[in-house]
Amino acid sequence: MHIYPTKVRLVLTLGVLTATPACSDDNGEDVVLVRDAGEGVADGGSSQADAGEVHSDSQIAAVMSAANAGEIAQGKYAATEAKDPRVQEYAQTMVSDHTAAQKRQDALLAEQNITAEDNQVSRSLKSYSDVRLINMTGTPEGTRFDVVYLQTQLEVHRKVLDLLQTELIPEAQNRALRDDLETSASAVQEHLEQAKEILDQIVEQEDGGIASDGDDGGDR
Repeated sequence: MHIYPTKVRLVLTLGVLTATPACSDDNGEDVVLVRDAGEGVADGGSSQADAGEVHSDSQIAAVMSAANAGEIAQGKYAATEAKDPRVQEYAQTMVSDHTAAQKRQDALLAEQNITAEDNQVSRSLKSYSDVRLINMTGTPEGTRFDVVYLQTQLEVHRKVLDLLQTELIPEAQNRALRDDLETSASAVQEHLEQAKEILDQIVEQEDGGIASDGDDGGDR
């Protein structure tokens, strides 16, 4: 079991519900403060993202569009802000994979004569993704940003995978759409595993060093 340095422990313990801009601790080090919605911070949160149900293929299509759009936006931002080359590459992969997934879905919808219909679940997922992007923009660059982005990826991919497995795939009526959703579920699972692997590598590599990131490397 890793004992995470202070700066990372805050993120991994409390999650990435809301990250406020960095401030300085008693040692003069920048610290990422992370708060959850219980502290009065509106997060557009998981309870909203879980609200509602989808009842048609058109609504399912809108949910997947919201998921793809969120991943693309977060990936584009992370690709420019990440420090670790592994995280930069992962972020670029999220942009390319989810752009391809959306193009594939658009072609399928046109072929099957399905029109995406916005609904409570798609709107909630969009809000959920938007808030996580806002949180990322308030995170200091470097290793701490990389960790926050990967934690966000774990959170978002778990939510989308759960939606796919428990609601979207079971409710899909069109066979071609259902097949595409199953393809998407496999990709989301792979993205989730990749994010976890990279995060584990960063934490292991930086264990004992992240807390002194940006200082003179001396003991505290």
